[in-house]
Amino acid sequence: MNKDNEFVSASKPDEFFVCAYHVTSSNNNNEIKSISFEKENDSTATINYFDCNEGDIQSTTLPTKASLFKAKSQVYNKTTTYYQTHSKPEVVSFDTLDNEKTINAKNDDSNKPVKVKIVVPMEDKKNAKKIKIMAMLKGQVKSEIIDNVQEEFKKKGGYTITKTFAFDRNTDMGPIQIGDRFHACVIGQDLNPPEGSECEKKLIKSLDKPNSLAAR
Repeated sequence: MNKDNEFVSASKPDEFFVCAYHVTSSNNNNEIKSISFEKENDSTATINYFDCNEGDIQSTTLPTKASLFKAKSQVYNKTTTYYQTHSKPEVVSFDTLDNEKTINAKNDDSNKPVKVKIVVPMEDKKNAKKIKIMAMLKGQVKSEIIDNVQEEFKKKGGYTITKTFAFDRNTDMGPIQIGDRFHACVIGQDLNPPEGSECEKKLIKSLDKPNSLAAR
């Protein structure tokens, strides 16, 4: 990755994150099999393995090591545990013909975007001029550049900036589910010191309303 860009010049201890998913082939044509939660029985749900990690840049001239799939990693376990605890099973009834409308509505909801709301407190950086806000969820990356932070402060009437990103529910690695982990980073030279890049993480708790995360 480039050390310098229009937002920040990378230096210690700027933060970074990385995620990796195990994707398997479903046939001999190497067609990708989606990663998703699958019901094994009435009480158990599993997801193909994935892991995420984050850290601070240790050097701008040498690689910074980030380990994934270590035995002590709890990212996968936390996701499956949260999903099993909080994901409600979909109940479909055929008592009346009106239920057909309900079923169709649920099918439409399966493609409804999943939203994350990134909250950036800037009380300690009131003189900032330009930042970039990024969010990552299940392999999808969204970002927005705030070219004029001072103008944004005026519009908001304070020193907190919020941006909401919408992610496609269905991804190349399976549908976004309750318990999936998402990340957010805020980048800008004006955030130094101590870090020109700061990141946070959280679990998806709702598929119907924005999931908030404060980054910084």
